Amino acid sequence: MATIAFIGTGKIAQAFIKGLAEAKWNLVAYDPSTEALKLAEKLGATSEKDSISAVKKAETVIVCTKPEKVTTVLNELSGDLGKKLVISVAAGVPTQKILAALNKKIALVRAMPNTPSLVSAGITAIYGEEGSNLEKVDLLMSSVGNTVRLKKEDHIDVATAISGSGPAYAFLLIEAMALIGVELGLSKEISLNLAKNTVFGAGKLCMAASDSPEILRENVTSPGGTTEAALKILMNENSLKNLMADAIKAAHQRSLELRK
Repeated sequence: MATIAFIGTGKIAQAFIKGLAEAKWNLVAYDPSTEALKLAEKLGATSEKDSISAVKKAETVIVCTKPEKVTTVLNELSGDLGKKLVISVAAGVPTQKILAALNKKIALVRAMPNTPSLVSAGITAIYGEEGSNLEKVDLLMSSVGNTVRLKKEDHIDVATAISGSGPAYAFLLIEAMALIGVELGLSKEISLNLAKNTVFGAGKLCMAASDSPEILRENVTSPGGTTEAALKILMNENSLKNLMADAIKAAHQRSLELRK
């Protein structure tokens, strides 16, 4: 089995390490943080003393550093990248910016995963220019969930706003549902259990059903019933749809700003 090197072992890297280790890939990792590197070891990676040592042992390099450090890190590693496949998960750092900083051609693919990858339920959007080994990237990323291939690199910014940041939106919904349950008399434990399982179940049903989300929503809504009463609030002029649209547009705009 080919070896994969992780440069940076933060939350997203940890999700990948856990999933790929369970899928029996050989993993090496480097992070300047001793604590983060120890966690990567617990999840199934072998730690290395520096990034160059990690890269030399691998055929594929996954760069999980902060966006502002990606070009610097890859520049330091450029002499050891050779024909290796490089995957960048940095938001807002376009392919051309990375290649320009390296001043050399490498096999580069951008990926935008999300944190449910920690439980093998992630969705990763990938983009690679002509000649990129997208089949291999699909294989790797499918170890922690599903993948979608984007036809335009600009669409990475949209995926960032929808699926990259999206788990936070769902967690906020669960948080809000659980809080009001407590306010209305439920225990915190029961209210949170109801909220978490409702969102989980709705997502699972939506994935399994052939009907659209709109039809599924209508199936829950009886005329004059409790759901209709709630939806009158959620679908008024200042509707949840409009609020979500504004939120996702704000995330998208921030992703565009990070390119600069």
